[in-house]
Amino acid sequence: MLEKTKKNTNLEYRTGIEKAISAQLSFQRQNHFFHSDLHEKRIMHAIKEGNTDDLIAYLKHPSPKGIGTLSKTSALRNKKNLAICGITLATRAAIDGGLQLEQAYTMSDLYIQNLESLSELDVIDQFLHAAFCEFAQEVHFQKQSKYSKVVTSCQYYISQHLYDKCTISDIAKTIRLNPIYLCQLFKKEVGIPLRTYIQQKKIEEAKRLLTSTSYSLTDIWTYLHFTDQSHFTKVFKKFAGITPKQYRNTY
Repeated sequence: MLEKTKKNTNLEYRTGIEKAISAQLSFQRQNHFFHSDLHEKRIMHAIKEGNTDDLIAYLKHPSPKGIGTLSKTSALRNKKNLAICGITLATRAAIDGGLQLEQAYTMSDLYIQNLESLSELDVIDQFLHAAFCEFAQEVHFQKQSKYSKVVTSCQYYISQHLYDKCTISDIAKTIRLNPIYLCQLFKKEVGIPLRTYIQQKKIEEAKRLLTSTSYSLTDIWTYLHFTDQSHFTKVFKKFAGITPKQYRNTY
């Protein structure tokens, strides 16, 4: 009896959904409201290709209004839901265009988090368009990379292990190359020693921490695996020209 009741409930639910879909399709046909698949494809293709000029041109012609309802109770919630869908599609397009997975997902997470703090419909549109353009720009930069696959993989590994010791032997083991050969190849293509590049990227991360967090200097050099504060200050000054404390006070 209970099983029969469940089946009847499921049948009623499916019938209700089918009726709702049918009614909505009829409404859209009567009012000439149709999902603009071509418009969306053009935008995502521009992101995938890293073509910001075409993207901006497409964004000047928004999709037809009156469709794409993801919330019936709040226009603001509906707009945010649609924007989240747009960011999700843009993330996938950027990855297909060559953007590293971690970078794409990190951008997506930050955009969605910031999106939730917005409270005006037109501002959400502007925010979404800016996010699309930034995705396209990052893809463009990735496509313009002049380095070999080995060096690009090396740079990606470093970007993902700034908070580890990140040794040359670890990198070489991960990408399955002799450490000496890897260092020679990296220096030839990038123009600076691999060890120097690792230090440079750690200092760039330190700058971000100094300006965007309240972490102490001890926290920062410890997180980034410098030997001690003296070593951290010496390397920081080498790249920034000033001490970490001076940098924080200035910026």
